[in-house]
Amino acid sequence: MPTPYRVPPPIEPDPYAEAWKTVRRSRRVTWFTFLGWVPVGGLIMATVTRLFGDGAAPFVAMLMGAWLLFTVLSLMKAQCPRCAKPLLRTRTYGNPLSRKCLHCGLAIGTAKADA
Repeated sequence: MPTPYRVPPPIEPDPYAEAWKTVRRSRRVTWFTFLGWVPVGGLIMATVTRLFGDGAAPFVAMLMGAWLLFTVLSLMKAQCPRCAKPLLRTRTYGNPLSRKCLHCGLAIGTAKADA
């Protein structure tokens, strides 16, 4: 089979798009954990209390709190693709709801070509 005269080079993924996909995934997991805290936590708490008695309820609450803390910290660990510093926190301040990098001001979701 003849090959074409000129094969187009493979298109490499945008590194900014990959970074934003990670940030969006972390935010989604954090929001689902936060909003699901009461309904899912209540269901788990009722089940555990029914199976093991009242003594297991604080242990389940601590596990759920640890999971929420883990999701928030993983979100805050995300790095900006432009300046390679933490995206949502500075040395003295953190804002997981921010829509831009707290260091260089790059808006979340910006393509590399637009930066």
